[in-house]
Formats: sequence, structure tokens, C-alpha cells
Amino acid sequence: MTATNILVVEDEKDLADIYRRVLTRYGAEVVECPFEALDRLKTNKYNLILTDGTMPGMHGSELIQKAKESGYSGEILMVTGDRYIKNNGVDVIQKPFKIKALLSTIDTLLEK
Repeated sequence: MTATNILVVEDEKDLADIYRRVLTRYGAEVVECPFEALDRLKTNKYNLILTDGTMPGMHGSELIQKAKESGYSGEILMVTGDRYIKNNGVDVIQKPFKIKALLSTIDTLLEK
């Protein structure tokens, strides 16, 4: 199995720290700014982008659009508290979530 790389974009520090701890086995890189995430996409290859929905400066759906426009073709998972978000072909997990459910969803996406 090749190394998996996940780019996690989460502006809430406490949740970003949780992602750092529980996603280490996936080779996750966690950033707290969507603009930094777009910069990383220019120089790194990721199998999955896991993004928050609502962040200062850029909504997760805008980040996804920009990532796709820049050539990203991997899997995408949005984690959001917005119950009315349209998924537009993107997998969505609602906050609050169980870590086990998150890991199961990530495993499923990475198996595609």
C-alpha cells in the first residue's frame, strides 16, 4: 500500500488538534487556513482533502471549487455544522460527529 496523504483544512484549533492526533496514520497534514491549503496543493499531492464548511475568508465549497480548478482530482470530504449544505457530489459529514464514523468514511473514500 502506498502512503496516503490527507490535507485537512480546519480553522477551529481544538478540532484541528484532534485531526492531527487521530489522522496521523494517514499521513495527514492539517492547516488552519484555506489559503494555505491552496498553496500546499500547488506543491504536494494528496489522496483526500478533508475540509471544514464554514471558515473565515473562504467557505469549504469555494476551496473545493478552487482545488478542482487547479487540477486536484482526488477524494473530498466536507465536515460541517451547516445542515442545509448541498453536497454537489462531495461527501459530507455533519458536526458533531463520532471519530469512528469519520475514520470509516475516510477508509471508504480512500478505497475508491
